[in-house]
Amino acid sequence: MKIWRRVYGDAAYGTGELLERLDGADIYKRLKVQPPAAAKGHFPKDRFDTDLDTQTVTCPAGHTAPIRARERHAEAANFGAACAACSPAAQCTTAKTGRTITITAREAALQAGRARQTDPAWRADYRATCPKVERGPRRLR
Repeated sequence: MKIWRRVYGDAAYGTGELLERLDGADIYKRLKVQPPAAAKGHFPKDRFDTDLDTQTVTCPAGHTAPIRARERHAEAANFGAACAACSPAAQCTTAKTGRTITITAREAALQAGRARQTDPAWRADYRATCPKVERGPRRLR
C-alpha cells in the first residue's frame, strides 16, 4: 500500500491520540514522541519493560508487576514490597509503597512511536524535514 499523505511535527504533536488517528487514516507520520520524564532524577518509564500483551511491567532490576486497572482513566503496575529489598531502589523511587508505573489508554501508540523514531531511516527523514517543521535543525534524543 502506498501512502501519499505525510505529517511531520515536533514532540508537541507526538501524542498518543494523534498517533492513533493517523494510524487509522494510513498517514505516513514523522511525529517526534517525547521520552518519558525522569521525575526527581529517578529511572524514567522507558527503563521499564512494559509488555502490553502479557499485561506486565518489569523494572530495571528484573522484578515484574502485573498491570491492574485503577479508578481513573489509566492502569498501573505497582512494585510495592519488591522495592523495599531492591538495591537500585533509590534510583527508582522514594515512595514508601514502591514504584508505580502508569499505563495510559494510548500506551501502545506511544511505544510504537518511540520505537519508530529509533530507526536510522526515520531519523534521517525527520532531520531532512525538521528545518521546515521547526524553523531550525533540532537534535533528536
